[in-house]
Amino acid sequence: MSAEDAKRRAIGDFERTYHEIESKLLALSKADLERPVFTGEGPGWRVRDIVPHLARWNRMATDAARKIAAGTEPPPEAELRLRPFVGISDDLDTVNDKQFQTWRERPVDEAFTELNRAHSELMDALRALPAERVVKPDGEPYRYFWQPGLNHLRQHWEHIEAALKETATS
Repeated sequence: MSAEDAKRRAIGDFERTYHEIESKLLALSKADLERPVFTGEGPGWRVRDIVPHLARWNRMATDAARKIAAGTEPPPEAELRLRPFVGISDDLDTVNDKQFQTWRERPVDEAFTELNRAHSELMDALRALPAERVVKPDGEPYRYFWQPGLNHLRQHWEHIEAALKETATS
């Protein structure tokens, strides 16, 4: 498979996963969105709090793509830490807590709009990059795009499903 084909496949995977999970999130009731969820990010999270959290991490991946497009060479993938690469000095917990606090009382519709924008901007930024900057020689997307833009959605959807099942059996 050519690098361009691998890039198209990777972007297709990002798009399919995003739209699948977005559809599931949008289908949740108001009560489901208010349910407590364990994410490992900290205490007090509700299902709805995951929405802007995902947007934040999509934006970091977008920032990385834009830095790379502007000519900044990222460290080797195994050494790259996304936050410092995009200029964020806060540790992981602080980044997540700041996003949580910023969005905690905002309307959930705004969070969904933010996630949609962040995802669209990430896809635009990835499409603008040369294929070899999006996918590795083995055809897989670089971790600094894959983790925040694709795998993160999958991981947190598992948390949401667990919260919904837990409350259904309670």
